[in-house]
Amino acid sequence: MTAVVRDDLTDLEVGSLIEHERTIEGGLKTFVEVGRALTAIRDDRLYRAEYASFEAYCDERWALTARHVNRLIEAAEVKSITGPIGPANEAQARELAPLLDKPDALRGAWSEAHQRGNGRPTAATIREVVRERQAPPSTSAGRDLPPAPAPAPEGPKPAPAAPSRAVREQIDNDPDVQAAEFMRRFTGVLRASVDLSTFDAGRVAQLADPSVIELLDRHVTSVARFAEAVKRARTGLHLIQGGAS
Repeated sequence: MTAVVRDDLTDLEVGSLIEHERTIEGGLKTFVEVGRALTAIRDDRLYRAEYASFEAYCDERWALTARHVNRLIEAAEVKSITGPIGPANEAQARELAPLLDKPDALRGAWSEAHQRGNGRPTAATIREVVRERQAPPSTSAGRDLPPAPAPAPEGPKPAPAAPSRAVREQIDNDPDVQAAEFMRRFTGVLRASVDLSTFDAGRVAQLADPSVIELLDRHVTSVARFAEAVKRARTGLHLIQGGAS
């Protein structure tokens, strides 16, 4: 831990920090409560007694990346704008975040997505509505404009430069990239019916989405059934061989 004592907190601030951390420690039950708690800790600098920055606090205290923290905070802000009828989960709220600086447009986008999805819009539906509302308005104003001239033919494009070693190391060390690579390898091994004991079950539980858990359950059930079938076949074979002798 690289915590650095920066400043003392008042008794009131200590109580506030404890209350907000209880909300976060409750298992990240709701994205709204957690996002609001993180916002208060950041804005009031309640981390300063032990951590040099808010980013260090989130990383070392909660193992949350800056990207995830920002998503939680933005999702809570979206919920504050839409009210109780707003998004039910972080994935939905995340897609509305680009409209945070336009509250009316945000509420309108949510209402339209809600209608398109018959009351249960997916993240993809919300993303589509937001993109439509962000598209620049047409400048034709009802007039027929002449067709745009054909673009001039382009010459061969140079091959993109390979990323430097420093950039590759930065990408490889990114926690989100590492988590994605871990789950890619895990699901590949699972589909190939290879030994899974080399994987960290705790990390799988933390990273796996419901579809991966369902695949794992089907895999385990299939293997168990196959093992039982093999046992029954071996028992029958022994009986046949014993009777023949």
